[in-house]
Amino acid sequence: MFKKWEAVVNELIPRISVILTAYNSESFLKDAFESVFRQTLQPTQIILVDDGSTDGTKDIAQSFDKKVLKIYMATQSGRRGCTKQRDS
Repeated sequence: MFKKWEAVVNELIPRISVILTAYNSESFLKDAFESVFRQTLQPTQIILVDDGSTDGTKDIAQSFDKKVLKIYMATQSGRRGCTKQRDS
């Protein structure tokens, strides 16, 4: 019986995905994540699209690994621009 109610409740909860794009965003990425977490409706997932950052962007993103469900890092082919990375 509980499983049935759980399924109903899960359907009523909005699923929200947040997509953040980054390139050498170490100085403000933490604030961006914290801003997302302060919202009234919490996201189901946060997708970070990193366009080949060379600073500590990856480390900051990984410090949120319990809350960030997907971190997409650019390939070694270098920067492609946020639009192309996001579409990958």
